[in-house]
Amino acid sequence: MDKKYRIKDAFLEFFKKNKNAVYLLPILVVVLIIAIVVFINGEIYIPASNINLQDQTDNSPVDGHDGITASNTIEILPKIERSEEDKKNNSNIISNSSANPFELPMKVTGVVIESNDKSIAIIETAHTSYIVKVGDFISDSWQVRNIEENGVLLVNGQKEAHIPFDD
Repeated sequence: MDKKYRIKDAFLEFFKKNKNAVYLLPILVVVLIIAIVVFINGEIYIPASNINLQDQTDNSPVDGHDGITASNTIEILPKIERSEEDKKNNSNIISNSSANPFELPMKVTGVVIESNDKSIAIIETAHTSYIVKVGDFISDSWQVRNIEENGVLLVNGQKEAHIPFDD
């Protein structure tokens, strides 16, 4: 019996000396219980590597999980060339390497000016948006030569074209 009381007294003495432990130990126990429950229940987290969206063509749930369908896609940004979804069938006009981007209405919708040729411009056509810097190509033929506050200068061989910035 004396041993039992010594252990109890040791715990009481420990908690008297360490008053923070009175609050921290129960919180630690609760956090550990939550962590164990999360690790045991594997359906809370579905790794993206386990879902293969390209092999499936229907919109049925993937691996029996509701809300994740085969039509979901993952895009990694920054994406330099963006096509509009509803005009996706017509975007092959722009993607052709010999296509002239000036055959369609083209405008500069945004410019970020920085020193050391690190400026960025957003150029939009009817079907595609391009995020470009000096030296980048548009439609594999027109190269961005210069980005200024008032527009962008494009070069294709001996041809030059200046697209003004529309505020």
